[in-house]
Amino acid sequence: MKVRDQIVATGRAQHARLGVGVQDLTQPLAESFGLPRPDGALVSQVDPKSPAAAAGIKSGDVVLQVDGETITQAGALSSRIGLKQPGEKVTLKLWRDQHAHEVTVTLGNASGTGLKADAGSAAEPGEPARLGLALRPLSPAERGQTQIEHGMLVQGVEGAAARAGLAQGDVVLAINGKPVDSVDDLRTVLKTKPKSVALLVWRDGERLFVPVPLNAG
Repeated sequence: MKVRDQIVATGRAQHARLGVGVQDLTQPLAESFGLPRPDGALVSQVDPKSPAAAAGIKSGDVVLQVDGETITQAGALSSRIGLKQPGEKVTLKLWRDQHAHEVTVTLGNASGTGLKADAGSAAEPGEPARLGLALRPLSPAERGQTQIEHGMLVQGVEGAAARAGLAQGDVVLAINGKPVDSVDDLRTVLKTKPKSVALLVWRDGERLFVPVPLNAG
């Protein structure tokens, strides 16, 4: 798994802040999002009170350019933002829902707290066999501990999910950019028989995308 690059700085006061967590794309992840190559910075989480959130950036977006300069990996986005000043406006080219568009972001100051997971509705139990996951809803105690109320807790892993590195205790938050509130949300995507899917997973306080190649049929 690629190392995630967190762009929620807590250092010097004059560092610019975008307010997203990003990771590198792999070829399977790129294909899951409809991109031909694994270029760009994949947004895995967005601080709800950040400049990124105010500009409408969402988890699952892929940052392709900053002010017209191509971003080939997550670290490049961090570097570009780090060269800016708080209050400066930047234009980001994003990939979302199979097409590119641009947003303008007024950067903030790198201070404050880290990310918190967004809240959502409770899920229902089930087991999407093709993924190789046994899932259940989060208990009230688990929701309080993780600060998330949205997603399905992984109780068992085998097959494709195990090969992709998912583990017991992970929380599946989304599949191919679509929120997971129940097993039916997973089934809806799997019915299309994709070659691979991108799961947004909460693990040890972090969010990351995990590509899961699937066998045909």
